[in-house]
Parts: sequence; C-alpha cells; structure tokens
Amino acid sequence: MKKLKIRNWSSINDHEVVLNGERKLTLKSDDTADQKLEFAYRALGVAYPKFFKMDAQSKLGWLSAEYLTKDGKLFDGTPSQDVALVLSNRKSSLDTDEQYQLSLQNEEEFLPSPAVFVYTLANIVAGEICIRHGIKGENNFLISEGFDASSLVNYVSILFEEELCQQCLVGWVEAYRGTLRSVLAFIETTTDEKATMLFTEEYLKQLYQTSEL
Repeated sequence: MKKLKIRNWSSINDHEVVLNGERKLTLKSDDTADQKLEFAYRALGVAYPKFFKMDAQSKLGWLSAEYLTKDGKLFDGTPSQDVALVLSNRKSSLDTDEQYQLSLQNEEEFLPSPAVFVYTLANIVAGEICIRHGIKGENNFLISEGFDASSLVNYVSILFEEELCQQCLVGWVEAYRGTLRSVLAFIETTTDEKATMLFTEEYLKQLYQTSEL
C-alpha cells in the first residue's frame, strides 16, 4: 500500500536555516531581513542574479526550496509536469503591497515601481520556485488565518489520489515587516511499511512548530 512520506524538509526563520532538523546556518539577529536572506543565499554558493530582483517573500521561498536541492536538482527522474507545488501563508503578499502603497501615496515623488508591483501577488513566489526548478505541474497558494496542516495534507493527498502529481513541494512561506518564516517539505510516495516521516497532519504540525522563533 502506497503512503506519502516527507523525503526532506527545510525551514528558515529570523535566526537560522534548518535542513532535515539540522541547523545549516545561523543568522545574525541584528541584521535586516534582506541581509539575512542575502547571507543565506551566498552561503549556498550558487549563481542566480535574478534573486536580487525578488521581493523578500519570493527570496524566502526560493531559498527554502534551494536548500532542499541535491546536486542542483529539487527532483530527479520525475516528469516536470508531475511535480506539484502547494504553498500557504496568512498575509498573502501584504509586505510588498504596503511598500507599493507607500509609493503611491508619495505626492512629491509619485513614481510607483513596476518592479515592486510585480510582487503584489502571493503566487509570484510559487512562480519563482517553478521557474528555478522547472516545475510544470499543479501549483496553488492558499491563504489561511494560521498554519492549517489539515488543509495542506488533504489538498496534497487529493493531488496524489487523483494522479495529478507524483511528487509535491508543500509548506508555508511568509515574510512580513522584517519577520521571516518558512517551512517546506518535499513529498513523494513510498511502499515501505517501516517508512518514517510520513506526511500526516500531526507530523507537518511538528515541523512547523520546530520553525517557531
């Protein structure tokens, strides 16, 4: 009988980057969110100039997925159209929305930036991840009052049951007013009866709680 398992997971908050429960990077508490994100990016040793054009939330999601890669690949052997992406948060793209609104209210220098406007949609972070890793399957961004493990597990389980995906990247990505919080898990099927890290509501909640500030 096939079950869903978490192959690997990552989390980023204001203090650290964690991969599969192991701290990979400590972030300086007195750095700004942008400085922390840039530090985490440079620690990877990759070259992706577009990273610096992203808003904070897209950088956070991009980094969370990037720390899950192995040999430069998030998934291997699965057709790109069979890999899904399901993200969620509470604030949508409010962090960037507020920045854009301030530019609209500036009567002396009324010059709203198209570069900022691009990121006033929550699902843009999903698009940045899909572009980076070539994901072409089902993708969605869900908004909830808090981390809703039940909805995420149910949604992703349906994708697998309906054979809409073979693998899925799922989790929470939110950057708001200098606070960073993400938890991403890469899901696939297993027939191993002794498999650990099964994709369940309880375990997903546990991963989210480990990422608390």
